[in-house]
Amino acid sequence: MAMNIRGAEHRFRDPVPLIPVAGKATVALALWALSAAWPVPVHAAVGQQRAVSVQALGNRLAAWVADDDPKSHAKAVARVKRGVPPGALGAFLVAAREHPKPVYAEVIEAAARHRDVTVRGRALAAMAAGGRTASERAIARAADDHDRTIRRLAWALERMHPSPAAHEIVKEMLEHDEDLAKEVAAIEAAELEAQDEAEILVFDDEADAEAEDVDDDADDDAETEGAP
Repeated sequence: MAMNIRGAEHRFRDPVPLIPVAGKATVALALWALSAAWPVPVHAAVGQQRAVSVQALGNRLAAWVADDDPKSHAKAVARVKRGVPPGALGAFLVAAREHPKPVYAEVIEAAARHRDVTVRGRALAAMAAGGRTASERAIARAADDHDRTIRRLAWALERMHPSPAAHEIVKEMLEHDEDLAKEVAAIEAAELEAQDEAEILVFDDEADAEAEDVDDDADDDAETEGAP
C-alpha cells in the first residue's frame, strides 16, 4: 500500500508538547514544544471544525496505539498509511514513543522524512524509543537535519538514550554548529547552577536539622541535671 502520511492539512499543527517534559534532559524539547502553536485559520468557523476533527482523529490513533490488542495497532498503522493531517500524525507518534512496538517502524520511518518539522521531530523521538540501535540511527538523522530545532533534538535524545556512538554523533554535530554549541553550553551551565543551588539548600536543611537535634539534646541534658 502506498504511504501518504504527509496529509492535506499541513497548515494545522497541534499544540501538544513534542515529548512530555520531565527532568533536565528535556529542556531543549520543552523549548521546541513552544513553537508548535496553532496558526489562525483563514475562516474561523471552518478552521475550528477542522481542528476538532484533527484532534478527534489524533485521539483515536493514540487510543489504538495504547490498546493492548494487536488488532488496534494494525488499525492505527493502516489509518496512518491512508494519510492523516500533521496534527493527528503527531498524536500517533507521541503515543508510539510511549508504547514502542516493531509494527510502527515503517510509518515512523516515513514520518521522519515529513516536511513538517514538529512531525519530523516526533517521529525521530519515537524512533529513538525503539532500542539502542534505533536511537543511534534517530540521533544521527536528527544531527544531520537542515533544521536547527531537529539538531537540538539530537542533543536531547543523546542525553535520554546515551551510548558511546550517540555521544560521538552529537559531539561532531556541535563541533560544526557553533551557535547550537553555545546554546547547549548555556543550557548545561544553567542546569549545573540549578543543581548546585539545590544541593546547597539540601545541605542547609540538613545543617538546620542537626542544629535542632543538638538544641534538643542540650535541653534534655539540662532537664536531667535539674531533676531532683
